[in-house]
Amino acid sequence: MLHFFVTKRGGHTFKTYLSDWAGKLRTRIAVHFYEDSQWPAASSATYIFTDLERLSPGQFDSAVDYAKQLQLSGANLRILNSPERVLRRLDLLTEMSRIGINRFRAFRLREMPEDFRFPGFLRMGQEHNGAASPLLQNLNDLVDASNGILAGGGDAEDILAVEFCDTRSPDGCYRKYSFFRIADAIIPAHIIFSPYWVAKDSVSNAEQVAEEDLFHSQSPHASWARGIFEAAAIDYGRIDFSLCPDGTPQVWEINTNPVLLARRAKYEAEAPLELPRKELLAVRLGDVLKSLIPANANPLFSILQKFLTLSRICSKWSRRRDSSRS
Repeated sequence: MLHFFVTKRGGHTFKTYLSDWAGKLRTRIAVHFYEDSQWPAASSATYIFTDLERLSPGQFDSAVDYAKQLQLSGANLRILNSPERVLRRLDLLTEMSRIGINRFRAFRLREMPEDFRFPGFLRMGQEHNGAASPLLQNLNDLVDASNGILAGGGDAEDILAVEFCDTRSPDGCYRKYSFFRIADAIIPAHIIFSPYWVAKDSVSNAEQVAEEDLFHSQSPHASWARGIFEAAAIDYGRIDFSLCPDGTPQVWEINTNPVLLARRAKYEAEAPLELPRKELLAVRLGDVLKSLIPANANPLFSILQKFLTLSRICSKWSRRRDSSRS
């Protein structure tokens, strides 16, 4: 089995994949909520912790303790995204800035330094909705924007202040590149093309589809992406990044609960040129996920084991019988 752990508000990512793309694999995937009072006992399976950036401190501590129990169980299991090792959003961005990967910095709003470089923007540390403000040109703009978030019910402790890094391409388009990591596999996900600096979704034209096909076939920056995943101790997730005009990659985030694929009907209606590539991606994702199911976790494997054991017993009995006759 594959045991996925997710928050209730993040469970939609698996519903779409299971309903439209997983096929027979859906019977081998179990989705568990961090909010549940009981989690599955250790068994021969792969346990994947997702949505870690959304966990409350209590939920995170529970996930850490549960992962340790799994490791000590002695069962033939595998853990992806060990909670106590993973760098969550702010920690990741801080590390990327520290080691010189990113040219911008991110801070909790209450810890924003005096040398914060404007323009900047606000975003929420636990959400995946992109920027929570327009570009802010000065401290007054930032104060107004943060007050607006708080007035709307936002959590002050979750507000991040992020310096803006302009990654607009020479053609005036913003491109956001993404790779999935599932265990040891690095899989090209997509390129999002946008005329705006917040690139969340796009409908590509034929020229952009050809560019994305090249991205999938050649997988540029795949080795670089693997290194970032390793630095973040993330075994399952999707890295989002863009390129500066000089070609230097900038890490926006690694989402540990990414949407693997949108609904098939969405591609058919809004992006038919992308559908063949999405079907190939579904096959590749499925093959990697299947490879994570331990062989002895397959019911057919258990039946085969029993059959082979019975065959060996029968064979020994037959040889002894023939020996006694002779």
